[in-house]
Amino acid sequence: MTAKILILEDEENLQEIFTRALRRAGHETVSAYTLAEGRRCLQESAFDILLCDMRLPDGDGLMLLREFQDTLRAAGTRVVVVSAEPQYADMSEELGVEFFLTKPVSLQMLNTLLTRLLSR
Repeated sequence: MTAKILILEDEENLQEIFTRALRRAGHETVSAYTLAEGRRCLQESAFDILLCDMRLPDGDGLMLLREFQDTLRAAGTRVVVVSAEPQYADMSEELGVEFFLTKPVSLQMLNTLLTRLLSR
């Protein structure tokens, strides 16, 4: 199954790696590098999966998850948090985050995880 995935990640290299890997797996991706871009994307379109970094140049990914919590649930968007800081794992759980991945992320693990999410 293919998915429409919003990748909210400010590190250009990582954004590019995620984008290439997910497109190679047949998914449609949209890239956002800041909270402002992420907000705009979520207001303009629905996504199957949100791959969300926590530390962004203009704020914290948790702010976005709180702001769009109801919208994401209503759209059935699955949320995966990617962060180098494990303290976000507990905080993000209450906001409907299904998986928390600690950086560096294995692309094989990411693909396996997304396949499982999409098959539910």
